[in-house]
Formats: sequence, structure tokens, C-alpha cells
Amino acid sequence: MKLSQIIAYKNMLEEITPLHSVLLVHDKLNPVLKVIESRDLQFEYLTSQLLQHYRYLNRSLNDFENTIEEIKISIQKLIEQTEPAYYKISTESYKFNCTNESTEYLLNRKLPVFDNVISKLVNRIQDHNDWKHAGMIIRPGHEDWITHLVGCDPLYLLDQSDELIDPAILRFNDQYQRRLRTHVFDESVDYPMFDYVPNAQLGICLVWNFFNYKPIEVIELYLRELYTKLKPGGTLAMTFNNCDRFEGTELFERHYMSYTPGREVITRAESIGYLVSYNFRTDSSNNWLELKKPGSLTSIKGGQSLAKVVYKDEYYHYTKEQIESIKQQASDLNIAGSDELAQMPLGQIIQLLNQRTNK
Repeated sequence: MKLSQIIAYKNMLEEITPLHSVLLVHDKLNPVLKVIESRDLQFEYLTSQLLQHYRYLNRSLNDFENTIEEIKISIQKLIEQTEPAYYKISTESYKFNCTNESTEYLLNRKLPVFDNVISKLVNRIQDHNDWKHAGMIIRPGHEDWITHLVGCDPLYLLDQSDELIDPAILRFNDQYQRRLRTHVFDESVDYPMFDYVPNAQLGICLVWNFFNYKPIEVIELYLRELYTKLKPGGTLAMTFNNCDRFEGTELFERHYMSYTPGREVITRAESIGYLVSYNFRTDSSNNWLELKKPGSLTSIKGGQSLAKVVYKDEYYHYTKEQIESIKQQASDLNIAGSDELAQMPLGQIIQLLNQRTNK
């Protein structure tokens, strides 16, 4: 039996229990007993029998619910016995994928999220969009989250290659691009990944659709280093594949995401020092988790100059034929797929073309 099937069984039991059957019986039957016991007319033998049946029923229901809990504990033990093999496979798959995933594939890999969930998360992100504090996004890609953090001063954009960062910065005009701070890093256990970022500077760090493909020990590596970069009171907002849900484990078994049980992610985060400030399921398998560094978020900044942040292509005016030619050149250079080019701002395509041809 696959682990996802075992977890599905556990999830099902968790959704229908506890039954609180003893309380329900008490609420329904106790009034009946009170009526019978309070009447002047008594059938003592029958009343005594009724009381015995009531007590027996309570004991039986207690035993019934306790047995269900024992089944759940047994299932959890079975899960924990199976997990080491899943953790090992998760790590091996990650090491293989690190050298076999193209830039285009990484940029086009999306999380399926409903509009109402996006609206909810946008509201939460905007609470951190504050010029008094620095912000950071790991793998900003083509996502729109960056537009809700442009107020952070400064805003760091980090990824594992310039090509992965380009789509995020090239959506803005030259003036705002100069304000962004970009950095390419390598994952390593031997040296800091984010030494470019000062310690205790970040008010917010956003990691969207990135940890979903990292094994648990690599996620912990990030959590430890990011903890030093956050201000007291700062927040790490992240998504991960919650394998406490059978849907998350199924994604792992289909070789799509890593094996990362939510209970283990949270346990490791709390052992580092984080406080869980918000935990929300974005879909059947993935979770949005906000981890806060203890303390109060403060700043000594006194003010900030204001400027409009605009997309680069607001200043471009081309004929239809020119636009088609530009997109064809981008396609020929494998800058992006045809569907992505159709959605990408024209100014961003031109900047990517210029950068690619200059190289």
C-alpha cells in the first residue's frame, strides 16, 4: 500500500472524529432520565435498569472512541516507519533534478491557486509592503507578488541564475530597476548563501513555489540562514508541499514535488526559533506558512522619496508587424515559450532580447 493511501485513511478519520458521542448521548438521554427520576410515580426496578443501561452505554461509547484513537496512533506509527524511505527518495530526486531542470521549465512551473486564495494572500503580503523595512523575494520569476512588495526599501531579488531573476526586474522601468538589489546564490551547507544580505535587516522574505521542490533538510538549511536575515518581528512567508495531506504525498509519489510533512516543517522551524503566525491551505496539497522571528518590528528610518513604479513597455510604441517580429526573435532564441510570450509585457521581451544578444 502506498503511503498516500495510508495518509488518506488517517485524514479521513481525522475529519470525522472526535465524535463526542458521550456528550451527544448525555444531551439527548439525560433529560429523559431527569423526567423519569423526578416523577412521583416510580417503577424502581425499571428506573434502576435504565440507569445501568445509560452508564453501560457511556462506557461503551468511551471504549469505541478510544479504539478509534488507537487506530489513528497505529496509522501514524506506520507512517513514521515508512517515512525514512520517502525522505531518502526525496533527497535523491532533488539532487537529480538540480542538474536537469531548464530555466524555462523553472520559470513556467506554477502553483494552481484559485482567485479567492490569491486575493487573501495579496492582502497578507501587502501588510508587509513597508518602506521602513527591507524585503526579499527568492525566485520572483513571472509571479505578480513582487508588485505588492515594491514599497520595501530596499527590495532584494535572489535566485540561482541571472536568467531566473530577469523576468522580475525587466517588468519595471530603468529608475526602479536601479533600486532593486539582485543576487545569484548557490545552495551550500559549507558557506552562507545570503551573505550579500545584511543580518537582521528584512521585514519580510517571500518564498513562493520554491520550497515545494526541496527536501526537508534543504528547507531547514534555508530556514536557519533566513532567520539571521530577518529583523526581530520579521516574517518569512513561504509555500511548501504539505505531505500530512494525502494529496501532497501523491504529488511526491508522482515525482512532482518533495516529501515535506507539515508537522516536520513546523517542528524544525520552531526548533530554530520561529513562531508560526499563520498557516493556510492554498489548495488540497500546498500550504502557505508565515513564520515570525520573535520580537517587535521597528525601524529608525525617517522618510522615503516617492516615485511611480511602471512597466518598461509603457514607453514603447510599435506596429503590429514589429511586435510580431520581436516575439519571433524571442522565440527563436528560446527566451520563453509561445504561450508565455503572448502574456509577457513587450518591454520585458525587448529587454530580455537585448540582454541575450549582448551576451
